Amino acid sequence: MITLAEMPSPSAIDAVNCSTENMRILVVEDQSQIASFIRKGLEEQGMVVD
Repeated sequence: MITLAEMPSPSAIDAVNCSTENMRILVVEDQSQIASFIRKGLEEQGMVVD
């Protein structure tokens, strides 16, 4: 399991010839406020969240 703190930033991903354009993240969280908070942060970084 990867925590948010361990996730590379989009600039770090781009630095290794990858792109966040095709990156999708599945968030599984039963507390809607926490899920919303995580989704918002990831989307602000340009990721697609399911």
